[in-house]
Amino acid sequence: MIRLRSSLPFLGVFLFSLVVGQNMQQQEDIYNPLKHQSFRKIHPLSVFKLFSPFNTGYDSSKYNTLLGFSPDFYSGGVKNDVYKFHLWGSMNIKNWSLLIEPVVVNKSHGQDVLGSSFTRFGISGRIVNAFLRYKGESLNVHVGRSPLFWGQSFTKSIIHTTTGPTYDHVSVKIDFANVQFEIFSGQLGPDTANVDVRIKRLTAGHRMVWISPSNKWMISVGEQVVYTGTHRSLEFMYINPFVPYFFSAVEGDELYDPNDSDNSIIFLTARYNITPSFSLYNELVIDDFQVDKNNLKNQYGFRIGADGAITIVNIPLTWESDFTKMNSWTNIHYGQSTSWVNRGHALGYIYGTDLWSAHIQGDAWLTNEILLNIDYTWLVKGSNSLQALYENWYEIDSNSFPSSPTINHNLLSISMGWWSQYGMIEVGYSSIPFDNYIAYEGLIKQSDGKIFIHYKYIFQKGFELR
Repeated sequence: MIRLRSSLPFLGVFLFSLVVGQNMQQQEDIYNPLKHQSFRKIHPLSVFKLFSPFNTGYDSSKYNTLLGFSPDFYSGGVKNDVYKFHLWGSMNIKNWSLLIEPVVVNKSHGQDVLGSSFTRFGISGRIVNAFLRYKGESLNVHVGRSPLFWGQSFTKSIIHTTTGPTYDHVSVKIDFANVQFEIFSGQLGPDTANVDVRIKRLTAGHRMVWISPSNKWMISVGEQVVYTGTHRSLEFMYINPFVPYFFSAVEGDELYDPNDSDNSIIFLTARYNITPSFSLYNELVIDDFQVDKNNLKNQYGFRIGADGAITIVNIPLTWESDFTKMNSWTNIHYGQSTSWVNRGHALGYIYGTDLWSAHIQGDAWLTNEILLNIDYTWLVKGSNSLQALYENWYEIDSNSFPSSPTINHNLLSISMGWWSQYGMIEVGYSSIPFDNYIAYEGLIKQSDGKIFIHYKYIFQKGFELR
């Protein structure tokens, strides 16, 4: 049953926006289904070299400054009532761009949406994008807060999530012909579970991306590390883009007191465009690979998938399908808050670890304004959440995977959306909870699906500042 009585004040805000607004695209490329559809039709591999969000404005030939806001209302489903309000401003001048985007949400979902439990006046808020960028001929520099887009999936990568809480970082991309080198260093949300000690959590990474001149092949390989400590500071050994991170362990440079507080992964992604509208891809994460003889199990995660676009009886349809496996202790670590987590959300795959899943998603324009969307994930989740204590010390052949007891989640969303100058109105059925309930909190039973209604409106206005 949809509860609308408590939502009437917010509907008033939306009705006001209908009068004064214009329906233009927001710069949230990662969450925009129109961007996904466009990519699946022609698969331009160059997007994997870009920062996220990909764009900070629109029609730069006319305007260099953009202001916008977006009220967003969701009621029903498993998530109940979610009220969000985005406000953003961006500027593009010559080689420089700037974006600032604060978001507020009703206080009951501050942690679920933003990774922030701080509330005042019945709302929670956080600045999700705040950065300055420089784009040159072969050098691109980012300073600030934004998503990190390193995987093949726009929203469910096992390399690095794009939908979790963002964090501040500095990133540099250097282009050499068809090869790009990237390095970044940033700071995650701290561990404040112990009120007497604040454990500082830092991260860094580097990768190499190669794209064939024919736009057929894309391969990337890289590393990322989470390193922590009560008074930990920037480690220059994690800034050199050409020295593998495991050398820090071999050379005795990691922090071992009181625990091993450096947790690194190696990753590889690849994509092959069979045709412009049909593409295969994979993602591989190697968390623990045992070189020495011991009782520890190797821990890894992988995803294989395909996506594309087809037309059925003159109805354009785009789709994605994938299979994912994350070993029982992948992304979980025994150091000082070194598991793959940021502000109570997964830093890698949105549903965490100790699982396998099969996912399929498709959308079709039934008319020029009506979009049908179906999203289904069969998720078999083990007992390890990202808060689990690391116990990968002894190899026991009888251990099950995923670890017992397992829970089967049927995560289904079916909806019909009307896209017009008055905004987007979506009605459907969903059994998909907030992902942090599964990955971090350890949801112990499948959620019952319910009917939902979703309304979103986007207002943007461009200016030319000289």
